[in-house]
Amino acid sequence: MTFRHLIGLAAVGLMTTACQPVSFRLNGIVHGINDGDTLLLTSDFHNGTPEDTLIVKNGKFGMLQKTDSTRISMIYLKGHPGTNAIFFIEPEDVTVELSTEYGKSRVSGSRVNNEFQSMSDKVLAYSEQISKLTEQAYTEGLTPEQQVTLISETERLTSEMMLTIVTTAERNIDNELGYFIVVNYQDEEYFPMEKKKELIARMPPHLQQRANSILR
Repeated sequence: MTFRHLIGLAAVGLMTTACQPVSFRLNGIVHGINDGDTLLLTSDFHNGTPEDTLIVKNGKFGMLQKTDSTRISMIYLKGHPGTNAIFFIEPEDVTVELSTEYGKSRVSGSRVNNEFQSMSDKVLAYSEQISKLTEQAYTEGLTPEQQVTLISETERLTSEMMLTIVTTAERNIDNELGYFIVVNYQDEEYFPMEKKKELIARMPPHLQQRANSILR
């Protein structure tokens, strides 16, 4: 499973309460998007129902709001949902670079978003290698031995990719990114329920309760 597939599973609202609202500031930069274009912000990964609208001006966009929670969100170009960036809204300053070129949108500015981007970069690189090798494996004229070698290499890369995802969850098990990975990755072969239960046991109590209620 690639990270692109995971996006479709991110239907669970990711929320943690804090004592008092703190400012979330979004600093946005666009690449390949025109001034005056409309961007839509959503946390609804089922239908993409927008919760806010932003207009590109001078190659930039932004927003400032109070928040006492952390949740995963997406900003996308109106009429072109494939031009999007996934990021965590939280009481921090977050920078989003939104690009029309696939795989070039980026997020940064907080621990959770930096870790999220690092994982996304690695998963994308693995996915591209796996796709290329899979295509080669089914090219006409290959010997059975050559095909087996290529398929074995895709399996090795898939295992490494999932290890990257699991280790990211382990490293962020105290925050929403770790929760997000544990709850949403469904690949039992590489991320079995036993491992998920082990990670849930290491979560803070409020995340444990939510994770257990969903995976029960």
